[in-house]
Amino acid sequence: IAEYGSSLLKINKPNFFKIEDLEEGMLKDFYKESKKVDNKKIKNFFNYQFIYPSYKEGLDNIVNDFI
Repeated sequence: IAEYGSSLLKINKPNFFKIEDLEEGMLKDFYKESKKVDNKKIKNFFNYQFIYPSYKEGLDNIVNDFI
């Protein structure tokens, strides 16, 4: 996501790091516990269709509205 966003803004890609390289503490705990969420259940249960089905469409819309 960060790489795609930086390409839209025409800025340098962010530097990435490995979780193992972080010192113990809240930041490391945050990234260790981060999880991806699947929205299939909500779409099926409520028969819902998101306006922007992926992050790319959402970021494209934001950039097109402000640039």
